[in-house]
Amino acid sequence: MAWVILGHVYIMSAIPYSKNTAIVVPKFLDRLSFDFGVNAFFAVDTFFAVSGLLNSYLVLKQLESKSSWKVNWVKYFFHRFWRLTPPYLAVLIISQGIVQYFVIMRANRQSFDHDDCEDKWWQNLLDIKNMYRISDTCMLHSWYMASDMQFYVLGPLMIIPLFVSPFVGLMCCSAFLLGSWIITGVLSSTNDWVNLLIAKDITNKDLDNYLNDYYTKPWNRIGPYVIGILAGFLLSKIRHNSLKLRRWIVVLGWVLSTLTGLAIIYGVYGDSSGKRKSSTEIRALYNSVARSVWGVVICWIVIACDCGYGEPVNAFLSWKPFTVLSRLTYLTYLVHPYIIWIFLQNIGQTFYMNDTTMIVNFVGLLVLSNIVAFVFILLFESPFLRLEKVFSRKNEDK
Repeated sequence: MAWVILGHVYIMSAIPYSKNTAIVVPKFLDRLSFDFGVNAFFAVDTFFAVSGLLNSYLVLKQLESKSSWKVNWVKYFFHRFWRLTPPYLAVLIISQGIVQYFVIMRANRQSFDHDDCEDKWWQNLLDIKNMYRISDTCMLHSWYMASDMQFYVLGPLMIIPLFVSPFVGLMCCSAFLLGSWIITGVLSSTNDWVNLLIAKDITNKDLDNYLNDYYTKPWNRIGPYVIGILAGFLLSKIRHNSLKLRRWIVVLGWVLSTLTGLAIIYGVYGDSSGKRKSSTEIRALYNSVARSVWGVVICWIVIACDCGYGEPVNAFLSWKPFTVLSRLTYLTYLVHPYIIWIFLQNIGQTFYMNDTTMIVNFVGLLVLSNIVAFVFILLFESPFLRLEKVFSRKNEDK
């Protein structure tokens, strides 16, 4: 989540609020280390992979306990809607009604998406926001919730076959995966899409096409979710710490996953700096498979840690404060663009962008976003989850 906020802090700050954008941004892009910020958007693919893994693992465990794929699928869909929609709508309503009262330095205090939210809020409710142009949407970042919900709805088409027949399930997952790669590759090559959101010499047309035609479309982004479903299936078939791997295989797995992850993030330095731009074909290949491969890297970490082959990493990721913060992730994602917007609106003037300024802004906005998310959880998420548990117990007692 911190990675997502880092990327959004740079994007929302750089052009409209920085005095020295034309000077400092090219300098940032010339640094290899800055590709961590340029490719912060792979954090979203991390969420897709983990979401697919959890969905697959939990559902398959339920199917195995019932010894049948005929479980309560209505509950499967309702739980998702009930779990995510109330806080989602709460943030939407409050961002349009209350946020303006926190802006004191500007004459126009309405949120940045006020006009679109007045007319197009129903697209958010139906989770179809990613089918529309991102420049004309309410809650620009809501494309992710729409995609994740759509992948969740498609999940049983892969999970049920995996339960009935692993071979058939593998073929179904492969069909989704290959279909996504082929569609993305053909479209990317035909339309000459760029492969980065932030890069030197990127035109407004390139950025518009990348965001609207590639970045937010579910058929281009489902790859990591499918990888997660396959990883969840594997975890459901092995007991905790029961997977026996030779030491050299474990070492090779960690080395390959580390190098692959670094290559995905930093291998586009030539494109971001403008020094060695990739060809149309290479960009098409990157757009097609990089996010799915990133999903493999994430799923290897999960499986290796679960099976006892990543103790230092597992100890770090299992740190108790991270467990608490992980429960804030969804609300933090929903509220953080408005926290950033309020902060920038209240500065009252443009500022000089440099490493120190951005670090201070980022850390402060990260902490504040989590604090606000905690309040929203208490008000709008926990009560609805509690209600669902109460109704579930009553139905079980009947």
